[in-house]
Amino acid sequence: MAQTISLRRGYDIKLVGTPSSQNILSSSSNHCAVRPTVFRYQKLRLLVEEGTAVLAGTPLMEDKAFPGLFVCSPVSGKVQRIQRGPKRVLEAIVLEADAETRYQDFGSAKPAELDPEAIRAKMMNSGVWATCVKGPTTAWPGRMPNHDAS
Repeated sequence: MAQTISLRRGYDIKLVGTPSSQNILSSSSNHCAVRPTVFRYQKLRLLVEEGTAVLAGTPLMEDKAFPGLFVCSPVSGKVQRIQRGPKRVLEAIVLEADAETRYQDFGSAKPAELDPEAIRAKMMNSGVWATCVKGPTTAWPGRMPNHDAS
């Protein structure tokens, strides 16, 4: 039978030596997949086709229940393939990334000078609203982007 060790208030593991100061560089991938299943409770409509050129920030999908709520591309490049599962369920959008990421311009502004509606509109158009979660349960902040946070 295996021996079980119960720890309380941590345990100091005495290791010999020091960690290496050598930087380990990882190679970046030239492919990226956006999976709609990550965005729970949202029915998403596909906005791009295979072979479409996209910039980082270009809308890939839109929420059917709340038009104007976008899921955007994390990299620039082109849509390599669209993976579908049983009953044509959208499983992934595979993007082939460019060597250098180019970004879509949403304009700059100071949040203190904008009204709440303008901030929400900027967040929704750039795809930030779809990735927001409300803690501590990591629930999505709701379908109504004009929900008062006060």
